[in-house]
Amino acid sequence: GERVLDALLLLIATPFALWVLSGSLISWEMDLAIIVAELFVLLMVFATIGGLLNPSFIDWLSSLITRCLHKVGRFDRTEHLIEFIDKELLNFHNSLWALMKTGKQGLFFGCICTVIYWIVEFMVLPLILLGLNQPPSIMVAMAVQVFLTFIMVVPVTPGASGIAELGGAALFGILVPVSILGVVVAAWRLITYYLNLVIGGVVSVKILKDVDILSGWNSK
Repeated sequence: GERVLDALLLLIATPFALWVLSGSLISWEMDLAIIVAELFVLLMVFATIGGLLNPSFIDWLSSLITRCLHKVGRFDRTEHLIEFIDKELLNFHNSLWALMKTGKQGLFFGCICTVIYWIVEFMVLPLILLGLNQPPSIMVAMAVQVFLTFIMVVPVTPGASGIAELGGAALFGILVPVSILGVVVAAWRLITYYLNLVIGGVVSVKILKDVDILSGWNSK
């Protein structure tokens, strides 16, 4: 459930992030790419909202994709995939509406906690820059991280290792000089990822030990 809320929040935030970033770029090619990306993300947002509000929209979108694939002669290869996506979208719609009807309070607090979580997550970079005496534009810093989060979602490497560092080096250059870029990327990655691994590992070991102790007591 929390992954769905994360995805919806990031989808909604992405057009604003791209709009903020467009003012920080000096290349018209990049501005054009940002505009295209904004339109694409807005289309995804509207399609997602439309599918959630009206299941018949999913059928219409599926039939539209099917007709387009028929015209290019690719339908035979993708028919099962489209049917699977159509089925899963309908299941998602039904599950979400069931949750909204029976768990409105939990959904409300889940949305609030999701917003707070991502605000705290995206404040890491501005705080690092403040610590390095580089007062940042908070809006640009958050926009960069929203964009980078979508890049990291692509499952190319485990934990987006390498992808996050390279993406951070490319995007954080908007905010900081090259002389401290490596320090910023390393500190950001350490706090947002590797620190979680260390703490999560310690907690997991503690939980496993507690489970073993409880199992021993129950066996006695």
